[in-house]
Amino acid sequence: MLKQIRNKMTACGVWEYAENLKVYTTIEFINEFSDKMPNDLKQLLINNVKRLQFYCDERILEPI
Repeated sequence: MLKQIRNKMTACGVWEYAENLKVYTTIEFINEFSDKMPNDLKQLLINNVKRLQFYCDERILEPI
């Protein structure tokens, strides 16, 4: 899922904004860059970003 999201974000030119070290919530990011994103990408972000973050936190950060 992460690869699919990254590919779609790269294709519409918003991936570099996600890497700029500013921390956004999903909704803040969509509000900031919604004019550059198709609706399917917005829905992917809304449905999956928290799920991916929880996975990373549980599997990567907590064991450390």
